[in-house]
Amino acid sequence: MKIGFEEEIEIGGERILLKVLNPVFASQIAEYYQHNKSHFKDIAAFDDNSIYNVDFHNEMIWQEFAMMSLDMAIRFYIFLKSDEYYKKIIGDISIFEINRENEQKCSLGFKLDSKHCGFGYMGEAIKIAEKYVFENLELQKIEAYIQKKNTSAVNLIQKNGFEFDGIAKDFLCINDIWLDYNRYIKINKK
Repeated sequence: MKIGFEEEIEIGGERILLKVLNPVFASQIAEYYQHNKSHFKDIAAFDDNSIYNVDFHNEMIWQEFAMMSLDMAIRFYIFLKSDEYYKKIIGDISIFEINRENEQKCSLGFKLDSKHCGFGYMGEAIKIAEKYVFENLELQKIEAYIQKKNTSAVNLIQKNGFEFDGIAKDFLCINDIWLDYNRYIKINKK
């Protein structure tokens, strides 16, 4: 099933909600990145300080809508279910590099606000995203690339049933250093 950006996409879990955001949320997204500046510095490649700018996120949201309409990617922001007015973003999870050719796969990326780590929220988000990929997008495989030294993310992805599938050499450049990443996969067992 192809993704349509004209519909509001929100998926509920037990304690969290995954929601595709519109430009009204640009300042909240910038605040989320600013608040987690030191927490994200070693796990995400940001070329400059534009990631902390509201205008940057306003433009990014429109680019993400375009990618959704082309069936290439979808980004969900994570909120606590108790936050009924969507005041505080606690994380994000992205489904990207959607490939509907022979491979029928996508990649999964995720980050969580530093104050919300250790409560199982990202594990719940991964389960929700996995269900969305296999049931709504009807894909066969999810890949996740994780720095070997990011042991909490490695443990989390393995706990959610992803299997180690090799090493991607010089996969991403962060802080001017090319890093190897472990690749994990999960297959739809229909």
